[in-house]
Amino acid sequence: MFHRRDLLKFLLFGTCCPTTHAEENPKWDLTVDAIVVGSGAAGLAAAATLAEGGLSVLMLEKMNSLGGNTVISGGDVAVPGSPVQLKMGIKDSPQMMAEDLIRAGKTVDKERVRFLAQNALSTWKWTQEKWGTRWNPDKLQFDEGQSVPRGLLSIPRSGFALFSSGIEYARNLNVQIRNNSLVEDIFFGPNGEAQGLLVRTRYKFPDPASGTQIKIRARRAIVLCFGGFGADEEFREMVNPSMGKLLATTNQPGATAESIRMAMRLGIKTVDLDQIQALSWISADEIGLGDAWPFIEQYSAFYGIWVNNKGKRFVNERGSQRLRSERLLEEIKNGHRIFGITTQNAIEHQPDDLQATEELKLRGIIRSFPSLEALAVNSSISYTELVRTVEKYNTCVNNAVIDEFQRNLSNTFPLNGTNWFVVEIRPKVHHCMGGIKTTLSMQVLNNKNQIIPNLYAAGEATGGIFGRSRIPCHSLIDALVGGRAAGLHILENTHSKNEND
Repeated sequence: MFHRRDLLKFLLFGTCCPTTHAEENPKWDLTVDAIVVGSGAAGLAAAATLAEGGLSVLMLEKMNSLGGNTVISGGDVAVPGSPVQLKMGIKDSPQMMAEDLIRAGKTVDKERVRFLAQNALSTWKWTQEKWGTRWNPDKLQFDEGQSVPRGLLSIPRSGFALFSSGIEYARNLNVQIRNNSLVEDIFFGPNGEAQGLLVRTRYKFPDPASGTQIKIRARRAIVLCFGGFGADEEFREMVNPSMGKLLATTNQPGATAESIRMAMRLGIKTVDLDQIQALSWISADEIGLGDAWPFIEQYSAFYGIWVNNKGKRFVNERGSQRLRSERLLEEIKNGHRIFGITTQNAIEHQPDDLQATEELKLRGIIRSFPSLEALAVNSSISYTELVRTVEKYNTCVNNAVIDEFQRNLSNTFPLNGTNWFVVEIRPKVHHCMGGIKTTLSMQVLNNKNQIIPNLYAAGEATGGIFGRSRIPCHSLIDALVGGRAAGLHILENTHSKNEND
């Protein structure tokens, strides 16, 4: 699937950041103690930690708006041993969380996974106590792949809640923030240490010639938190053709590959670039993540069925994220449309979401019909085959058996009645599991597995921790733990240098 020689050809001849040459004594336009590239959860955690330690910190963001994918995320974080779990009597541990991630990802960096699990609780407490982020004290998210519910929910339930508290905390610590700033190159010193950055300031995405270049020196360290490349169709097509131009993305437009291309050109080691996750429960009629995903996941997957336009089921609707995405992609490649179907029983079972469902109906994202036949005719689904599918499904439900797709149907309802709901589904690229290879302290490695002094990376810019499949609720906590770990290691090195001077 992913041939390195093809990628190297792409890096050399494809669209890429301009190649610059290291200068022996660059003339710096600005000097700070530390530079953080990216303003999402990882960047905020790194910048805040460094500023807490007394360093002067500059945060760079290439887009006009701050926050990256963090702002548009769900705001959930997986934390073992949280106060909410303790209140609910749920027994959990870092070991259980690590085992879940290793089992789901298969090819993960096990040491990084364990490090994440061991530091999740303390890092989450830091966001609560220092950032002032509010978390729901009474609810937990239980996602496929978790052995127990452990997803903590922000208040309000949105990544913007985490971002807004984090950016305010960073500003209160005097972190300098510059948006519209594209990093084009890294300057290295005589011993291979990262010294500074070539930055295109007043950059207007996506015009590579906009703005002007300046050189910024970092006395202590540079932390790369530039996120993933989920919105870069060209790069996705190169590293994993099945995740290329066929699919849209849930990511914000700036989730492109300029920085990962730059890293590879500079000999920085990357891993798992072809491991890209698509979410299977996204509405085909909305841009980005949209608002219908809770309905699709909670109602049509738990208490309904997914069918193609021929009226046939093709997957365990409650299977793993990777399994469902792969099956949906196969259907799309075969020219099929995909629909999630449920009935009034499901809606009444979770009345908390009634208002959201009604709003989606008004927008035409969810459609309701008085009969299965009306639903099929209006959705261009084969009615004859759909009837057979529903009858077979209902028989399995009534007998509480495991069906042909290995779905346990002992805890759901048969599909019947006079109020049927349908939503069209199409998977979208959501998370890039591949990126820069780092140590547990988030120090960046080169292609010879050597640490590059003064260079760190965190968040979705890094790879190896999720392997083949990421369990929901884990990317934000990974970004926070990684960003904070990088900051703490830089501070430790800074104090050691000061003592030796």
